Amino acid sequence: MIYRLLSLMTLATMLPVSASAAVTDIFGFQVLLYQLISRLAVLAWAALFAFFVFGVVKYIKNADDSSEREKGRQFMLWAIISFTVLVSIWAIVSWLLSDTLGITIGGTPTFIED
Repeated sequence: MIYRLLSLMTLATMLPVSASAAVTDIFGFQVLLYQLISRLAVLAWAALFAFFVFGVVKYIKNADDSSEREKGRQFMLWAIISFTVLVSIWAIVSWLLSDTLGITIGGTPTFIED
C-alpha cells in the first residue's frame, strides 16, 4: 500500500519534468537536470517528514507499551539523522550544480549573457 502511494507521488512529481524532456541543447539539459533533482529533493523531504510524524504518532499512541514506544522513538531518531544527511547531500548537490554546471538556484546558467 505504502509503495503504491510512494510510486504515485513519484509519478506526480516527475510528470511535469518528463513532459518537457525534449532537450535540444546543453542549456536545456542543465535546466532539466536541476528540475529533476529539485523535485526528487521535495519528494525526499515529504517522505522524511511523514516518517517523522509516523514516529511521533507511534510514540504517543503507545504510551503504555514501552517496547512500542521505543520503536516510535527509533523512528524519530532515524528521521532526524536522515534530515541531517539530506541537508548535507543537498548542500553537496547544490555546490556541484553551481560550480560545475553553472546552474544557479533560479535554474538559469550563469554563462548566458543578454
